Amino acid sequence: MATWDEIRAHLREGFVLQRDEPDWVGLGWKVDLGGKDVMQRQRVEPVSVLGDPGLLIWSDIIDMDRVPPLLALERNMSFEIGAIAISAGLYVLRVVLALDGLEWGRLAKTLEYVATEAARLREDAPPLPVSS
Repeated sequence: MATWDEIRAHLREGFVLQRDEPDWVGLGWKVDLGGKDVMQRQRVEPVSVLGDPGLLIWSDIIDMDRVPPLLALERNMSFEIGAIAISAGLYVLRVVLALDGLEWGRLAKTLEYVATEAARLREDAPPLPVSS
């Protein structure tokens, strides 16, 4: 089972880190959404999963006031893994992984999935109302 320090070292080697703190790292993604490049931030941090070491991976989506809660909950059912949650007034897409048996390929695939889906959700959000 990989340790948090080993995971941080692995992420430094293979990904673009925007932040590298002792208890979390921030990644930056350029996501291609049908020919349009969208920048996506992502946070990875160690957590406990049923008492065992794990990782929390999450990407911000959009301000809560931009999307009705019912729509966010309906979209929640469309994910293969993860869920929409709320953090500091933002909808976020989050996934928790146990470290036991975690393979680097699965980690990379999960990181990309979360970043891509969060970017897609933001781009699909209803437009801001036009003020008169």
